[in-house]
Amino acid sequence: MTRTFHPVGQGAFYSEQFRSENGDDFRIVYDCGTKTSQGKVHPVKVIQDAFKDSKPIDILFISHFDKDHVSMISELLSQHAILCVVLPLLPVEEKAVLRAYYSEVGNDIGRALLADPIRLFGKKTAIVYVESTANEPVELPPNHAEVSRNSPRDSNVIIIKPNGERVDAELGNSVNIPSGAQIFVPRYSWCYIPHNHEYRKRHEALANELNKRTNIDQTRLGEASYIGEKSKELNEVYRSLRTAGCGDINENSMLVYSGPSRCPLGITHGWRGLILDSRKFNCWFGDRSACIYSGDSDFKKVKIHEVYKRLWKNVGTVQIPHHGSEGSFSAGFLGKGGSVYICPISARRHNKHHPAPCVLKEILIRHSLPLIVNECPCSKLSQHILVS
Repeated sequence: MTRTFHPVGQGAFYSEQFRSENGDDFRIVYDCGTKTSQGKVHPVKVIQDAFKDSKPIDILFISHFDKDHVSMISELLSQHAILCVVLPLLPVEEKAVLRAYYSEVGNDIGRALLADPIRLFGKKTAIVYVESTANEPVELPPNHAEVSRNSPRDSNVIIIKPNGERVDAELGNSVNIPSGAQIFVPRYSWCYIPHNHEYRKRHEALANELNKRTNIDQTRLGEASYIGEKSKELNEVYRSLRTAGCGDINENSMLVYSGPSRCPLGITHGWRGLILDSRKFNCWFGDRSACIYSGDSDFKKVKIHEVYKRLWKNVGTVQIPHHGSEGSFSAGFLGKGGSVYICPISARRHNKHHPAPCVLKEILIRHSLPLIVNECPCSKLSQHILVS
């Protein structure tokens, strides 16, 4: 499998491509967008460079709906069918405020994703919403070994809830799953585990702001026409949350663990580790082939090593959130077990704030490797994972 952090500057476009000897491929994408100008990043070319043919994308994970994480989805759709889209489930109130805000700033894709993703992607795509939860650790399904052993190897994906119940995602329909559910790929004994963090204080602040405004009928916040009618008032709500120090509600990003479904201690796996190949140097990382994709999450509030502690021994790569912003970073996960981590950071060149120098310093003094992926093609970061 090849995992790639693509050079899109101030944005996020990450992919994983499994290749088997018989020619069967399995592909995922985590986020697909950029804010860097088209004079420096050409979306169509970036996607063509990422995928050399027009085979389908099996899963598109969307961390959140900000423009720099979704702006290239139209170009991706123009070149590839997308079989399944996994995205965070948001309350109606948050969706309404974001739809109004995205209308104001011209984020049409973000607005379409919030309004009706089935209409955007079509009837040949399954939509999977991930419910929010707090910092509870991921629980491994009790019957995972039995499910994986009895599943046909030609099945694309199997979704297993933490209680062991299987979920069917049908094309043209949507389904909700809890945070911590495993999206299991039996062909490669690999899994993806999304976590949609619940920011309770932010939800409470949003509810309070809406309650103050008697001219907003909260029972109609699911209606597109009403959101358009009340866009000014809803944007005032959005700005008041930022002023009150509650942060951007579009930073409520969905994490995804990508890696083996069990820790290696005492268990035999069909995978053998990770080789990093970037900018003319190589590193061998043994069993720690898993990656945590974080989007624009807030590591000061989301304790990723607690959320994924059952599988943390597998983790060797952590995507640093929010382009290396100081306000979203905590070094709490670094140095766990004396391990070295690969820490990719997506950011525009010559940006004074992203990544923040103090973030780079925190990573380096804990003996880990920050690797900046900007809009220059030579900054592309690839990891090669041997799967048997």
